[in-house]
Amino acid sequence: MSDLQRMRMTASGEHERQQQAAQLEQEAARMEASMKSQARKEHMRQLEEERKMAVPPSALEAQKAQAKARVMSDADKKLSEGLDDVKQMNKMCLYAKVVTIRDAQVVSRPRHRHRPSQWPAARLLYVVCGR
Repeated sequence: MSDLQRMRMTASGEHERQQQAAQLEQEAARMEASMKSQARKEHMRQLEEERKMAVPPSALEAQKAQAKARVMSDADKKLSEGLDDVKQMNKMCLYAKVVTIRDAQVVSRPRHRHRPSQWPAARLLYVVCGR
């Protein structure tokens, strides 16, 4: 391109329009390539997920899944224990256990232990007179 032609194109604005058109074409080509790349990556990810679903988990993966399930179960249990209804129910269950143990102790305790007639005389004097 001669200097004269370049000066004419610059003066008329044709040169800038050609540069902008070239930049737009390059940008469009980049965007198209990027979209194709993203579609290819998504397709590969889906194929990998399908492959993983078809393969049974190994023993280590099964253990990890069980451990995770246990942790989640414990977390759910602790969250539910914060609720008022659950607190009240736990309180009643604990009280029932205490009453059951106390009743068993009362039944197993010998009855004659509390009869003053069987206490030694020294003990009776101490209890009655305070000496």
